[in-house]
Amino acid sequence: EILKLMSEHLIGGIPVVEDGRLVGIVTRGDVMGVSPQHRDKIGARHIMTRNPITVTPEDTLADCLRIMMAGGIGRLPVVEDEESRKLVGIIARADIGRAIRRSRF
Repeated sequence: EILKLMSEHLIGGIPVVEDGRLVGIVTRGDVMGVSPQHRDKIGARHIMTRNPITVTPEDTLADCLRIMMAGGIGRLPVVEDEESRKLVGIIARADIGRAIRRSRF
């Protein structure tokens, strides 16, 4: 199901939320690491990256890009605050690139 969502929406990672709180993220690489014959038997919680690095709405695009580059990651979940970990969005490197291009024109 996750791989289908990623393909349909052209996204590389899906946040996993439990009781309104971000608990992990599943990337295309996580799914591809599971053999095809087992993909319909294994749940997201078994392959997700737990407690992923996050940002808040107050973080700047420069902050986000710096975190992505340092961690070698392509997307960051955006949480309301670090304590609640309530998911409010996700930002990807491509989003930052689009914002930079728009600001130049």
